Amino acid sequence: MRKTKEPEGRPVWEKRFNEFQASGKTQAAWCKEKNINPRTFNFWYLKLQREQTQPQKQIREPVKWLAIDTKEIEINPEANLGATSHQAIDIKIANMTIEVTPGFEPVHLLNIIKTLNKLC
Repeated sequence: MRKTKEPEGRPVWEKRFNEFQASGKTQAAWCKEKNINPRTFNFWYLKLQREQTQPQKQIREPVKWLAIDTKEIEINPEANLGATSHQAIDIKIANMTIEVTPGFEPVHLLNIIKTLNKLC
């Protein structure tokens, strides 16, 4: 069986599946008539079915990094900085999340930031 030379992609395959369903033919007969490899047909069919059943991925903006110079941060361990809020704060870095809850230890958070600064 000779492969087709036309550009392949989602719109092309969506159109083909609509044509196939409207034809009333078996997959094998339709693929033979259209000169399409049945394995390629199955690959695209499964790919598009999976995408329809999975939730849409959110389009993410590029990550913007913020440089933090921990030498300039002064921490007063006696101050309870977390007491002003009743909600946690999530700090997201790449695929990690640091949850800062009310009553956190500022020195501990500073140590985490310093460690991440060395690793990144």
